[in-house]
Amino acid sequence: MRLSKTKSKTSTSYFVIEDVFIDGKRTTRTVEKLGNDEYIKLTFNTENPEEWARAYVNELKKEKKSKDSIMRIPFSAEKQLPRHSTQLVNGGYLFLQAIYYELQIHKICSSFTHLREIEFDINQILSRLIYSRVLYPQSTQSVVSLSKQFIESSSFELHQMYRALEIITKNFHAFVSNVYQIKLDNSTDTKKTLYYDFANYYFEVESEEGMLKYGATIDNLPSPVVQMGLFMDENGMPLAMNLNFNPARKHTIPTSIQQRLSKDFQSSQLICFSDTPIDNTFATSLTPQSKTLYLYTQPLKTLSNYLKEWTMEMSGWKFVYSSKMYHLREILDTIDNPSVYYKERWIDNHGMMQRLVVTFSPVSKNYHRSLRQSQILHTEKFSKVLKHYQHPETSTKNLQENRRADDFANLNYLESIIEEESYHGFYAVITNLNDDISEILKLTRRRWDIEENFRVMQNELRTHPVYLKREDRIRAHFITCYLSLLIQRSLEYKLRHQYSCQEIVSTLESMNFVLLKGHGYLPLYQRTSLTDSLHQLMGFNTDTEIIPVKKMNDIILTTKSSKKGPE
Repeated sequence: MRLSKTKSKTSTSYFVIEDVFIDGKRTTRTVEKLGNDEYIKLTFNTENPEEWARAYVNELKKEKKSKDSIMRIPFSAEKQLPRHSTQLVNGGYLFLQAIYYELQIHKICSSFTHLREIEFDINQILSRLIYSRVLYPQSTQSVVSLSKQFIESSSFELHQMYRALEIITKNFHAFVSNVYQIKLDNSTDTKKTLYYDFANYYFEVESEEGMLKYGATIDNLPSPVVQMGLFMDENGMPLAMNLNFNPARKHTIPTSIQQRLSKDFQSSQLICFSDTPIDNTFATSLTPQSKTLYLYTQPLKTLSNYLKEWTMEMSGWKFVYSSKMYHLREILDTIDNPSVYYKERWIDNHGMMQRLVVTFSPVSKNYHRSLRQSQILHTEKFSKVLKHYQHPETSTKNLQENRRADDFANLNYLESIIEEESYHGFYAVITNLNDDISEILKLTRRRWDIEENFRVMQNELRTHPVYLKREDRIRAHFITCYLSLLIQRSLEYKLRHQYSCQEIVSTLESMNFVLLKGHGYLPLYQRTSLTDSLHQLMGFNTDTEIIPVKKMNDIILTTKSSKKGPE
């Protein structure tokens, strides 16, 4: 900041100016117009206007250096905004960027740049794909425009992004393996119990094509699917992933991941969760050198008749911390009973001994009963509306036949609801674990925490439906979603699970700023306990009334420092 003066024939005018960088170019900006000689003499009662002006500039310099500096920003009611430029930018991605660099994903990207001569930054493209997937989950093509909404605006083109994705796809397994090793090195889990779960994701294509094969999807839709498997630690944090393009061929794990798992978890447990039966072939394919333990859901309807009778029998129920045998009638007599009761037995499933564990929860039964009542009321209300509706071209005879058919359909629907009621509150799993029953019941509850990863991918990251056909694009889509999940869950874990993924993402998405070029960034978001926790976690603050350009640049450098944060 310095004094500038311009002379005319009759007077000298004084200005306070400073050098600033706008869009990477150095330019001079007028901070304040002080006036001419006569104005300064009359207004500030001084005989030496230049001496007063220099003293005033020195005061502004001291004020700017002070901690509680006040910025003077001139605005004009006449000056128009420049065309095709936006003053609204997002800064919530900075917290994702801190995790991104902590996981050293930028170093993995730089290790691939020597493979060919490229004129674009793979790290910049991949990071923007991830930030956009978390904050604005849309199509890959939209990332080019979305990435320009961040404080660090990107300049890559669409064809460069697709070329970068090709490089990432060709090094898919190396990418997953390196991320796995980095996450494992940073893990504080000394037990090293590994969990595995998988889900099928459907594609919006009309028929099987290439590697896309038909199979049962996560939403039971008859569409070509790709199966994604996730390896997780005891905290539910993703460690590695794999893709299977032919669900009918069962599950296959890449050799590189198999070798890592066998080395890192050879003396530990690997527990696989599933919604479908697991055979020995799959269990062996996960860790060939050790026995894989599993636990999968067993629908009560598909049990054999004698097992179904044993399951629904009113007597023989136990409680974990009691040796007493309970009867369901005395359990149901207690209102809002939060306890979970169980019965178990070993069964022979095609020569393989498995443990069948059935639990009963009165709270769950009451919850499903209330849902059933609302379904019945909705069905009765809907059927009454249909009976009073008659199309002008429908004859009386046809109308009576249609009503009889509707009554029959509604009757069958009500009967199915009543049949479902008999299963409310019951939950069955099959496992080969020999642990105490209390540990088995903990696993059944933990399974919902493990499956939270797939719920986040489906609802928050919008992993599917996918409108892709080429294998390289599909692999790139899933590696991007996986890294987005890893960063999002890492941030949730660092916040000690005090906030849900939805709350975190919503807050980051709302952390917008007004860019005052040459001056700084004006926060537009609401300060909350979550924003305070985010700032405390990352070691920087963006919740002051204005963030000068230099301070924001320092914050950006802080997010890229690759320092290990608290686990």
